[in-house]
Amino acid sequence: MSKEKASSSSSKMISLKSCDGFIFEVEASIVMKMQMLMNLIDGFDDIVTIPLPNVLGEHLAMIIEYCKYQEEAAIVTKEAKEKFEVDFVNGMSNVTLKHLIRAADYLDINSLFNFLTQVLADRIQDMGDDDED
Repeated sequence: MSKEKASSSSSKMISLKSCDGFIFEVEASIVMKMQMLMNLIDGFDDIVTIPLPNVLGEHLAMIIEYCKYQEEAAIVTKEAKEKFEVDFVNGMSNVTLKHLIRAADYLDINSLFNFLTQVLADRIQDMGDDDED
């Protein structure tokens, strides 16, 4: 797997480096959804790259996708939001879900953390329902 850069050009860009060396160029407005990073970048205009030692590139890409969608969520319908959320976790393994929950907690993204923990709770509930049949 090659090292990738994801970019956009509409505002100030911040580089996020995953623990496995992937670098993502992300708009500051998206990074601001990550409370842990917001506190870090608030006082610094010259940050080049922010290392994220607890987040893999694969998971960081998914987190960025979720945060971008959350930025657009104000202008979409409830049905579109529900479809995005279903598609986001559809086919996601429990291992990936666990890693994303940890990363959301580490980055302090409450909306993602709450969403993913609800998905986990639903999966556990569904497992219990299957046992009763």
